[in-house]
Amino acid sequence: MLNIYLPQPVYAAHPYERLISADILRKGDHLHLFPAHYPDFSTPLSAMELRQRGHVLPGDTIWKPDVIAQQYQMAPDTAEAPLEIRLRGDYAGTFRVRTPPELPKVFLTAATLFKDDYPQLEAWVDYHAAQGFDRFVLYYNGHIDTILPELLARPALTSRDVLLVQWPFSYWADGVPLGNEGLLAQHGDDTDLSQVRLNWHHAQHLMLNHVLVFLRGTTEYLGLFDLDEYFCAQTPPRVVDFIKGYQQDIYIFQSRWAELTSNRVPGWGDDRHFLATEEIEAAAEWEPFPHRTKYIARLDKIYATRVHYPKTSDDDARVVVVPPHLAGIYHFHCFSGKASRRKFVNPTGQWVGVTDFQEPEPPHAAEPAPLPLRPALQLVG
Repeated sequence: MLNIYLPQPVYAAHPYERLISADILRKGDHLHLFPAHYPDFSTPLSAMELRQRGHVLPGDTIWKPDVIAQQYQMAPDTAEAPLEIRLRGDYAGTFRVRTPPELPKVFLTAATLFKDDYPQLEAWVDYHAAQGFDRFVLYYNGHIDTILPELLARPALTSRDVLLVQWPFSYWADGVPLGNEGLLAQHGDDTDLSQVRLNWHHAQHLMLNHVLVFLRGTTEYLGLFDLDEYFCAQTPPRVVDFIKGYQQDIYIFQSRWAELTSNRVPGWGDDRHFLATEEIEAAAEWEPFPHRTKYIARLDKIYATRVHYPKTSDDDARVVVVPPHLAGIYHFHCFSGKASRRKFVNPTGQWVGVTDFQEPEPPHAAEPAPLPLRPALQLVG
């Protein structure tokens, strides 16, 4: 069943988009705000004041030092009261706090941010459901009503556990073009400008922060990857059985650039067999760790994440880089051309036929017994 979640964004008083928070997320008796950074604007905890019925809510940042959200404690008798937010003393709005949808806990969830590539959703969901993913949380970088009629006509989406999240924020932070001198003047002479510029990747970084809080307690494992990326496990052939069999906390998968001879994104054939009539080619080499990787991890072991691998995790988390002959990601670039544009293909430019991209087992295949930990999986660190 396809469900929808509409976040409550909070904006500052600016003539162009300036987010105080991408959402007011209620989890039990706590509220979470997600600071939205720009080169010239940010929303630190010290600048925020939240009130309900005249009471100031005590707040703190969570998961220091990698702060991804601000957490506020609601009093029991004020939980349903309107919420007033001020930024540096200026009134930012009054909000009726909503409770997010209840999501029964599942074993394996996939989450992604998408926009113009939404026609690939059905194939991506269908394929990974056959790989054992239980739920799909899809952040749309736009307004849902513009694509909802088309999505509702796709059985792979309406018949599965799919949550569609509206995420209409600027993909790139539309900040004032301060330049290096302006950025240093704003943030200090010792500022690492490469880190400041990371905040320009606006909607995606907000989504990554949001998903770590939003989905906590709803899934044991979470995979964060894109619509042009397809997980492929060799033994066993389903990703879910691979995860269960090795019983690790964080699996990091390497990527291999690939394309189809028909120049289309993968999809199910008329006979319901994946890629039954199409031939795949791929770069001869896999991208080595840590470049162009993606991961599947126990959600309660992660406290901050980058796009390609976790940034901060539990000290006792068991982290492995998966050898490609056991499992990896095929990164299909045919609708974007980004592999060739970014020169990620191996230096010789060689493309070879793919023989190790197997069809997943049918969605309801019996699960094999757990596998013992093999020496081929080496712990990181």
